[in-house]
Amino acid sequence: MLTEKISKLQNLRTLIIDEMIRVPSNECKVFESIFTMFTGLRKLRVLNLQPGLDMFSFPDSIGQLKHLRYFAFRVSPLTKLTLPTVFTKLYHIRVVDFGLCGSLTPSSGEDMMNLVNLRHVISIADMEFPNVGRLISLHTLPFFTIRRERGYEPHQLKHLNKLEGKLLINGLENVESKEEALEVNLAGKEKLRKLVLEWDDDSCSPEVQAEVLEGLCPSKYLERLDISKYQGTRLPKWMMGKHNGGPKNLQELTFRRWIQLGPAPDLGAFIHLQSLILSNCNWNALSGNMEHLTSFKTLEIESCKNIGSLPTLPKSLERFKVMGCNWDALPGNMEHLTALKQLDINSCKNILSLPTLPKSLEEFNVSNCSRDALRGNMEHLTSLKKFEIRLCKNMRSLPTLPKSLDEFRVMYCSFNALPGNIEHITSLRRLDIQSCENMRLLPTLPKSLEEFIIFNCSLDTLPGNMEHLTALKKLSISIFKNILLLPTLPKSLEEFVVTDCSLNALPGNIEHLTSLKKLYIQSCKNMRSLPKLPESLKEITVNYCSDEFTQSCVTTDDPNWQKIEHIPKKTITFDS
Repeated sequence: MLTEKISKLQNLRTLIIDEMIRVPSNECKVFESIFTMFTGLRKLRVLNLQPGLDMFSFPDSIGQLKHLRYFAFRVSPLTKLTLPTVFTKLYHIRVVDFGLCGSLTPSSGEDMMNLVNLRHVISIADMEFPNVGRLISLHTLPFFTIRRERGYEPHQLKHLNKLEGKLLINGLENVESKEEALEVNLAGKEKLRKLVLEWDDDSCSPEVQAEVLEGLCPSKYLERLDISKYQGTRLPKWMMGKHNGGPKNLQELTFRRWIQLGPAPDLGAFIHLQSLILSNCNWNALSGNMEHLTSFKTLEIESCKNIGSLPTLPKSLERFKVMGCNWDALPGNMEHLTALKQLDINSCKNILSLPTLPKSLEEFNVSNCSRDALRGNMEHLTSLKKFEIRLCKNMRSLPTLPKSLDEFRVMYCSFNALPGNIEHITSLRRLDIQSCENMRLLPTLPKSLEEFIIFNCSLDTLPGNMEHLTALKKLSISIFKNILLLPTLPKSLEEFVVTDCSLNALPGNIEHLTSLKKLYIQSCKNMRSLPKLPESLKEITVNYCSDEFTQSCVTTDDPNWQKIEHIPKKTITFDS
């Protein structure tokens, strides 16, 4: 066995097994014995494993790896890991990497004070060891949870001034004063670039929360700040430009679940701000001076029900996303946002119509909006490359589309037809139509089309010009009960997918599709036989069709098998 051979390499210093080691949930003991075998390699400096486990408790033998510098044990978000007490005896360890581990707990309350050389902790789970404040060499600590317990106080962070990258501090409801918050010493952590501050509940008063946030002033070098569930009565002075320090160079600012009433914070102090994200906040207005933020590029507003309208937005804006808001209209100066490239509007049912949009727009996504939101045409959007519309059940027709369009997606809508000019959009490469059950007929499609996906519509037939779509490489049709025959397909086709259709045969010319490499047939219960298939096919999949047809594809003397025998990769799955 390979692991036994590895265990005999007593001078081995680096062991990296990059492939996933898959372990059945009832065989964790097997992996434990393998891991214990590896811990016998006492000269190891680097150990990198990727086990597929639901849970795992490290054996005490890990404490034998006294020379270990780098330990990676990358697992999935569903995995629960338990670290033994002896883990804290790995005095030389510099990097621990637990990947996406969802739960990481010590087997006892042992602190980490012995890991004096530890530089980097990589994990999305909180390492729940007490007294991390003694690890003054730490450069990376993703999480720190403040508790009203010894070893988890705010001052544990006081001297960790080498921290860099991102730091998330939660449990801020357990900080009781500005003085305690100052013990965190965020101003001294000049290498931090992103900071997330979270209150988990409202167990302390709004006035205390305000004092605590005042004391959590970050350094001037911070670039990204995210504050969640703050219920304080006021904004800190360092956010209002009334403080000598503070993150003057802030580029990204996120507010989540702020219950403060009144207007949003004045952003004038953050002259370098590039991105603002607001989610589930109670403010009734945005800062009125936003148009003066000349570096501003991204604005995202989600479920801020009290904001009735928007101020004039800066002309530098490139991406604007709004979801679940109650506005009657978008800002009147939209046409003059000459840098705007992406606009997303989702679940804003009070917006009855859109203003003139800027010609610079390259991507436009509309979801769950009012019947007349797209009234008029979009031909003037001569830079538009991608247009997606979904869940607009009350919208009966689509506007005329610009000829610049490269990708067009329509999902869960009530349209009975595509725009009449679609044949003339000669740059269109991808067309995706899903769950538009009123759509019974498609117009002639443009010859530029390379990918055509159509799912769950009421079509009786595909467009008659399919054979002439000489650029088409992928065709996918799914859930069509009315289509019994397919038209002649183009010779350019490389991938053909047909799922849950009433077809009893594939197109007659499929033998001559000399570019076809992949053929996928699923849940086509009426399919009985295959035509002669092209020699170019590299892969065929037949899943969940009738048992008779499926059986014929695996029976060596059957004509259907003989037609697929030459294909290198065959996947055949029975329905039962």
